[in-house]
Amino acid sequence: MVPRYPAKKKGNKFHAVKINYEGIPFDSQREAEYYLMLRTMLRAGEITKINFQPKFILQPKFRKCCGRLFTQESDPAFKKGICPVCNKKMPLYHEISYRADFEVEYPDGTKEISDIKGMIPREFPRIRKMFEYHYPALHLKVVRWKNKTLGWVEI
Repeated sequence: MVPRYPAKKKGNKFHAVKINYEGIPFDSQREAEYYLMLRTMLRAGEITKINFQPKFILQPKFRKCCGRLFTQESDPAFKKGICPVCNKKMPLYHEISYRADFEVEYPDGTKEISDIKGMIPREFPRIRKMFEYHYPALHLKVVRWKNKTLGWVEI
């Protein structure tokens, strides 16, 4: 008989610890520190608005059958999930989305998307390419804390 061991508690793959600061949940200590810097900039009038965890759709959900794509939720075939050509059930492919850490708006109306990284995940370059393709007007700023002398460095 094989002995059973208690299941290990799953944590963050990069060992980041979630924290709560002023009632706002953050995925890591560094993210909370970056928020403090943004809040200082907000009070100084350098930025006008901070949004938390903005979501961006990189690929909408769709159904596919008989060589056709059905993407519009208003389309009856998409809603029913039945192919109008062969009358078979069509599989639903879920959307691909990206959730950044912060969206910052400047006084001139420009927006900047900030993502705090300690380590870059293997899939992130692909996500970044898709983001840049679908949202060319937005600047994606990926930053990490280097050290006390360099501070926040854009990657």
